[in-house]
Amino acid sequence: PLGRVRWETAMMAPELVLKEAGAWVFGVALCDGLLAAGGEDHKVRLYQAASGRLLRTLEAHSHVSSVALGDGLLAAGSFDKKVRLYEAATGTLLRTLEEATCCVYSVAFGGGLLATGGGDNKVRLYEAATGTLLRTLEESSKIVFCVALCDGFLAAGSADYKVRLYEAATGRLLRTLEEAISSVLCVALCDGFLAAGSADHKVRLYEAATGRLLRTLEEAGDSVWCVALGLGLLAAGGSDKVVRVYDPATGKLLHMLQEAGHYVSSVAFGDGLLVAGSYDIVRVYGTATGKLLHMLKDATEGIRSVAFHDGRLAVGGDDKAVRVYIIQEAKPLPIVKASPLAAECQHAAHQYLEASPLATESQQAALQWFVDEEVDWADFVADDHLQSLLLENLQLKAGPRSKFLRWVKSKAVAATRVGAQAAGV
Repeated sequence: PLGRVRWETAMMAPELVLKEAGAWVFGVALCDGLLAAGGEDHKVRLYQAASGRLLRTLEAHSHVSSVALGDGLLAAGSFDKKVRLYEAATGTLLRTLEEATCCVYSVAFGGGLLATGGGDNKVRLYEAATGTLLRTLEESSKIVFCVALCDGFLAAGSADYKVRLYEAATGRLLRTLEEAISSVLCVALCDGFLAAGSADHKVRLYEAATGRLLRTLEEAGDSVWCVALGLGLLAAGGSDKVVRVYDPATGKLLHMLQEAGHYVSSVAFGDGLLVAGSYDIVRVYGTATGKLLHMLKDATEGIRSVAFHDGRLAVGGDDKAVRVYIIQEAKPLPIVKASPLAAECQHAAHQYLEASPLATESQQAALQWFVDEEVDWADFVADDHLQSLLLENLQLKAGPRSKFLRWVKSKAVAATRVGAQAAGV
């Protein structure tokens, strides 16, 4: 065919770049028009999400490992064994929760409760509004890496290879889930499901109400660092550089998103989109199609955390900045026709790869993407994003990548020049 529907993909610029942090940003959270960020410089910063105006700088006295916003409150867990509870609107410190005897790694709000987990092997459950300690859950024998609260349930993943499922209101242990054979690094609760990712390369999906193991998803090739449930989907990412999207009801693998060149550190759902952070790039996908819609390449070092709420995406990491983007799903663009010599140039590109000792199946697939998308060669030369999309799939070192791109550009320029002459331009 001469033309087909193409989708708008964009290298979006951040709406805001917040540079107050003097060190790595470990955690970000978005809720109710507010943005919270905490990190290595011992501070939590509270911003107005729409304008980026710094509302308060809150002293934590040690590395801030995690932050959460909910119920009009802000919670910050720290390496100094404390959780600080603030009024989100004003930044007023309400309570300092000092029961932990080691680093606090994870905090979560839900149902009027605050859950914390950390290095002293315990999960603590507080009344969020007052900071009153309700229960200390001591079943874990090793570090508690992650906690999640949703729909009346509390889940906690631990270095003792177990996930524990509690009734949140009472702290009653419902089930100990012992299927993992390595540390449980991440958990998510939503829509009646509990998902747990672990260092044994697997994601396990449970029925939240009963703790019944529904299925073990074994596609991951390395440790699973992040899981998310939302929009009727499950996403998982990790050290094998792939984001996998499943239908949790059936366990069917819907999409394998393989654009990442580094481990995937964070995933989040929102507004019909999936966001995945990987080293210095955040990628935004359409959930229905798995289509790569946006690549956010402004970060200069590792990405530690992403948060997505009401069309805003916050990204924090090792370059000491928090970036805020306004994200919208890409729309179909009008059908376009390929340039007159596009097919000839594409054929030449295939010949180049076939003749090159560097040619691989992934490179052939990248060129097939180029053919399938029917990218106009003039557009390709002018659009850095199209070039990046192509090179994302090329498993070439820096030198061959540059050589290949120069070659493609030269063919594109030649095709455009000849096409223009033929048209009498």
